[in-house]
Amino acid sequence: NHLGNPDPDDTIYIGPGYYFAQSINVGPMTIVGSGVNVTKIYNNNSTCFYNFKGTIKDLAFSKYTEFYNGQYVDRFCGTAIRTDNTDDQEYVANLHNLLFEYVGNNNIDIERNYVEIRNNVFGPNSGSYINFQNQEFIVFMNNLVIRDINFQNMAGYTNNDYFNNLFLNSCSINTSNRSTYNIVFNGTTSINGETYGAGDSTCGQLGEYQPTMFFTNIYDLNFVVETWNLYHIYASGENTILFDT
Repeated sequence: NHLGNPDPDDTIYIGPGYYFAQSINVGPMTIVGSGVNVTKIYNNNSTCFYNFKGTIKDLAFSKYTEFYNGQYVDRFCGTAIRTDNTDDQEYVANLHNLLFEYVGNNNIDIERNYVEIRNNVFGPNSGSYINFQNQEFIVFMNNLVIRDINFQNMAGYTNNDYFNNLFLNSCSINTSNRSTYNIVFNGTTSINGETYGAGDSTCGQLGEYQPTMFFTNIYDLNFVVETWNLYHIYASGENTILFDT
């Protein structure tokens, strides 16, 4: 369960399947899955990856149900990713193209500066929190946030960027943070068995040429198919539904 002393030149590629990962010391290494719909990470409701300051991408934090002692038991990460707590600028921790499908508590616990959280999906059963721990030089960009996630300890530093994110529920970015071009769905709808919305109308600061922070018609998004769901709208790899336009 412990990788010892990870080397920044190390890259671990993970194939399709469910993988039990409890307290894995990621360090500065790179972990690459085979896609969010095929590489699934879980454990016994504790931290999956910790001491992280490298790159993790192309996988999902999910739930695995097993038959144990005469009953079915759900296994999932309590905290999906916890960074290390150093302030060195040598490594920028990158979290790209991840699906937080089922997490018990914290999706990400940020204990260092210089973290880029980009092109990820936080699903309906993702964790309740992303804890920014008042860190600086954080980039939270081009993410799709489906559930109402509590952004804890977001410092009002001008060195942090929260922009180009799409919220299908409430957005807890306030105007004291450097944020722009975020948008939130201010309505309620049920599509393909999932309920989206019950959001709000504010999401940080307005961007230039951005007339509003919210929209009320879910079909204005024009996703892939009329009965879209989480798996239709997310593409593994660098291209997700959100772009730098």
